[in-house]
Amino acid sequence: DHIAQRQFQRGFNEINFTCGVLNCIFVGYVFGMYPQHFWLVYLIQGSFLIPTRAQAFTKHTPFNIAFYLTDFVCVTNITFLISIILAIFNCIMQNPWVPVEYYKFFSLAAAGISCGALIAACMILPVVCLLFHDINTMADLFIHIFPPMVMFTFRWNVTEIHDAWPGVFKLDHLHSANFFPLHRGTIAGNTIRFYFAWFILYTIWMSAVLVVGNPFPKKNQRGLLPY
Repeated sequence: DHIAQRQFQRGFNEINFTCGVLNCIFVGYVFGMYPQHFWLVYLIQGSFLIPTRAQAFTKHTPFNIAFYLTDFVCVTNITFLISIILAIFNCIMQNPWVPVEYYKFFSLAAAGISCGALIAACMILPVVCLLFHDINTMADLFIHIFPPMVMFTFRWNVTEIHDAWPGVFKLDHLHSANFFPLHRGTIAGNTIRFYFAWFILYTIWMSAVLVVGNPFPKKNQRGLLPY
């Protein structure tokens, strides 16, 4: 009974489990039947799962583990979601205030990250698993597997996306993109630039934490870092 009660408190109940199963079926159905709309599924679910994940991290005891939101995968997903939102606003306003070059740069970087590091993580990391009732585990799965799925539709369903959402996305350059050499404008070059931009900022941030101390203090916390 004690174990069952603990599992129930963690969300293991019929409603959560059923919703998790139905969501997986829904995701697979949209990806296979309506790939031109799959980016919308990513946007909606990401707008729910990532803030929910952030809330769980900040409420974690005995340590606040909000630092995990600054890891490379989370930052990549947040940037991806913001880019999609900006693309929608650009289309609505009919006066792009975000340069097209930004979308070209990040779309190539997203292609490299999604089809490289995230695909590899899905294959080898034990935290990337399917646990229908646990929202944190599903969020881990989401941030690793959804970007490759979205980039797959952006690469192979360009015509359908342009027809269904005219003016929102400009994806033609993905067909003619080169992987090498390592300069700006290639998949590998943009991916490396994006990674090192994150790495430099992340190193500065973590160095500041070591020097100044944890900006997220919790009661009975004895260390600077939560990990």
